[in-house]
Amino acid sequence: EWSIDGKKFDLIMFSFVLLEISSKEEIIEILEKARSCLKDGGVIVISTTSENAYKHDWLSMGTDYPENKEPKSGDVVKIYLKDY
Repeated sequence: EWSIDGKKFDLIMFSFVLLEISSKEEIIEILEKARSCLKDGGVIVISTTSENAYKHDWLSMGTDYPENKEPKSGDVVKIYLKDY
């Protein structure tokens, strides 16, 4: 449940959050709730990733797992966070 005391916002941002949602229906429900929290003219920004993110190693995360070789949208992939 969202608790924002009836406040409205100019901007709502989802950063990699929607990747964790398991159904299209739940994503739609979340986005509808977010839209109801916007001021007139407000914006929702959604940041996500693509299959290509899991085909390379990066400075902050590693992706060297067999299931990451040819991922497609909706596939389960693995990453590990690297120590600095």
